[in-house]
Amino acid sequence: LALLPPPLPSASSPSPPSSPPFTPTWMRGKLDEVEKLSRRRCCVVDGGDVEVMMRSRRVERVGDGGEGREDESGRTDESTTSFSLLNPSIAVEMGLSPTSVLEVGREAWKREKTRQAETTIFSLSPLHVEGVKAGKVRVGLLSSDFRLHPVGVIMLPKVVEMVRQGLDAHCYCTAGSATFDDFTSEFRHHCARFYSVSPSTTSAKKAAEMINVAGVHVLIDLNGWSEGARWDVINMRPSPVIVSYLGFVGTTGSPSVDYALGDAVVFPPDYAQHMSEHIVYHPSVHVAHPHFFDMNAMKRDCTEHAEVAPSHRGGEKGREEVKVGSYNRLNKHSRRRIETIAHIATNTNAKMVMYRHPVDCLSSVNATVSHLNVSIEWERKAEREQHLARLRHLTVMIDADEYNGGCTTADALAAGVPVITTNGELPTSRMGSAYLLSAGMEAGISRDEEGVRERATGMVADRGKKREERAADVCATPLFDPSAWVQYLARLLRLLVDIEQQTGSNKYNVVGVK
Repeated sequence: LALLPPPLPSASSPSPPSSPPFTPTWMRGKLDEVEKLSRRRCCVVDGGDVEVMMRSRRVERVGDGGEGREDESGRTDESTTSFSLLNPSIAVEMGLSPTSVLEVGREAWKREKTRQAETTIFSLSPLHVEGVKAGKVRVGLLSSDFRLHPVGVIMLPKVVEMVRQGLDAHCYCTAGSATFDDFTSEFRHHCARFYSVSPSTTSAKKAAEMINVAGVHVLIDLNGWSEGARWDVINMRPSPVIVSYLGFVGTTGSPSVDYALGDAVVFPPDYAQHMSEHIVYHPSVHVAHPHFFDMNAMKRDCTEHAEVAPSHRGGEKGREEVKVGSYNRLNKHSRRRIETIAHIATNTNAKMVMYRHPVDCLSSVNATVSHLNVSIEWERKAEREQHLARLRHLTVMIDADEYNGGCTTADALAAGVPVITTNGELPTSRMGSAYLLSAGMEAGISRDEEGVRERATGMVADRGKKREERAADVCATPLFDPSAWVQYLARLLRLLVDIEQQTGSNKYNVVGVK
């Protein structure tokens, strides 16, 4: 085990150069290139704050009808933005600067504290501390999404692995029973204990007492500022160590949260200045996904499709139909990215495929591509099996730009579909790069929109490699290895508990394991 770097110096002492976080072998040599793609010039202003000067241009997000205000340089005018009522999730979608997102989180936390009538600080009994010394760490997972939801899909195999590898996993569901489904039943079956702590049935004090009485050493919040979060419980500090992960990728701005869990791509070392939490670096990958593809079925499906499918726009029979697009929500895309996808479809004589959520507005998309000779095939929400089946027929998937896809990107990679993404400033715009790096598909990381077009055109032209072979290669990488991911997580959690017991507080800015 290794702590990186040493304890932070006092404010009066000079700051020694910080050590970089531990980088796994498969990632070495790749991070430098990724950083070149995302490097931004910074200048130091009064007070020691860092203002990013070359942020991505704020453009109107499609699907929500909102207009983005820009100054003459093309940057978002944040001087007129009120942070007092803004939700951090919206701030991320707006493309605000990292400094502004942190400020929005702090203001949101202050509002939650103002609404909260009482705060109680709990402490674990010596009995539970002895349990940690024996190697038994009790983990609490707090979420509203123990169901068929991206968080639920990702976390279910991890919970199974936690129990198998000796972690005592307790699930605390903040959603009502009306949302429960087959996934919920699986969580109930595999975790050590499953509790319902919905606000309608369980007060904050009672929920916090349940977590504390159960002896939870590390509480992992899987909501952050997404819908269903219970900040009234988190602010009571029912566990000695609280970690933010997955549901909200970025800083919460809350002093009630000790750590944010991620990897060196999503949270690069120089991003720590924009975090209210300390960073826990997972040495494998930010998220390890399950994959749901039967390779033999995929091979049969690809063979049949190649034999009978006519190509788009009157091509030859026997050629694979070319489809380029994205299954991300429209509100994750900018006009710029939609136009890029349309240009790719036009230049490669492909069909443009996009996903439409029932609440999405299409007027912005139609206006964006109206000057191009392209028709859009709109896909609706479907059952998971149907979605995976149609995903296999996509030739190239283009990731959303400033709010990358999660399960959508992983599913595409597992299906053998090439994915192209760009690297941005916020952690939400770096997830795609993390996925592609861990899957050995770093060729899909582009510098800008022109690079996206060039890469997509090349991938469409060079689609000869059998998809099932590409899928088999990708599924053997750390991105699809929840077992190894949990093995590292268990070591990290024990390390965090050790820090808490030895110091009484966490004094390390960055924590990692080798």
